Amino acid sequence: MSSVNILISVDFLEGQPKTSSLDLISFVRQQGWMAHALCLGTNKESLEKITETGAEKIFFHSQKNPNPQILAPFLYNFVKEQKPALILASSSQHNLDLFPRLAMRLKSPFLSDCLSLKQTEKAWIIEKSLYAGKCTASCTLESSSDKTPIILMRPHQVQQQQTTSQNRDNSITELTWNFTENDNYTLTQKKQTQKTKRPDLTEAQIIVSGGRGMQGPEHFKLLEDLADTLGPQTAVGASRAVTDAGWCPHTMQVGQTGKTVSPQLYIACGISGAIQHLAGMSSSRIIVAINKDPQAPLFQKCHYGIVGNLFEIIPFLIKELKTVKK
Repeated sequence: MSSVNILISVDFLEGQPKTSSLDLISFVRQQGWMAHALCLGTNKESLEKITETGAEKIFFHSQKNPNPQILAPFLYNFVKEQKPALILASSSQHNLDLFPRLAMRLKSPFLSDCLSLKQTEKAWIIEKSLYAGKCTASCTLESSSDKTPIILMRPHQVQQQQTTSQNRDNSITELTWNFTENDNYTLTQKKQTQKTKRPDLTEAQIIVSGGRGMQGPEHFKLLEDLADTLGPQTAVGASRAVTDAGWCPHTMQVGQTGKTVSPQLYIACGISGAIQHLAGMSSSRIIVAINKDPQAPLFQKCHYGIVGNLFEIIPFLIKELKTVKK
C-alpha cells in the first residue's frame, strides 16, 4: 500500500452514501493509495457501506449543516491537520459550491468536472472536460508541492470493483466541531427533496429523458411507463427547455445547468441535443436517441438512433420489453 493518502469527501442521500462516492473510494484503493473518507452530516450507523470499501480512516460529523460558508473554515483546519496529498470528491452542486471556497483558503489548485486521474513519479495527471464537453484538456499538477490539490470528478467516471482482500480494520473518528450561526453565515437557500420511488438522477443506472418533442407535461406519463418497464434502477429526466416551461421540476433537469449524469443507458426522447444538454449526459455508456427530426444534433453523438414518432415508438418499446420479461 502506498503512503500517498487521499481524502475523499463522501456525499450522502437519505442517510446512505452515494454510489459515486463509493466509486471514488474503490478507485483510490485500486491505485494502491490510502483512502481516508470524510463523512459530514451523518451518524456512525450510516458508515457501514464506507467500512466495506476498506477505507483506512473514516472521519464523520453528525451535525447537518450544508452552509458552505461555515463548512469551508472547518475543512480548512481539518485539511491543515491531516495534510492529505489530494482531496477527491464528486462534481455535485453542493461540492461545486463548497470546495472552491476551501481551495481559496488553502491557496490550492482546484479542478472540477474531471474525467480521469493518475499519478506519475512527480505529478498528478488529470483529464478535464472543457467548453461544455466540446473538448478535454490534460492538466499536470506537481505532487511535490506543499499545496493540496482539490479534484472534483464527474460522477461514475470510475467504477467500483469487488476486491477479495478488503481491509475491515477501519479507524473511525468522530470529529468535534462547535459552531454558531451568525448574520454573515446565513444560508438563504433551502434544500428541497422530492419524494419519489425512483433513484436520484446522478445515481441511476438507466435514465429516460424527455424534451420539447414530448409536446406537453401530460405526455411524460409515457416516459414514466417506460421507466417502470425498464426497472427500479431507472430515473426520468428532462431537458432545460422542458423544466423552464414548467412541465417538470428543475430537479429532473439534465445538462450543463442541471445535473451531470453517467448512466449505463441514456434514452433521449424528443430531445434535439443542444450542446448544453450534451454536456450533462455525453459520458453515458450507451446513448439512444428517439426523434422525428433526422437532422437532430443528438444523432451525431448517440450510439443508437431511431427516427420516427416517439408516441408510436415508446409504446412499441414498452410492449416488446414486457414480452421479453415474460
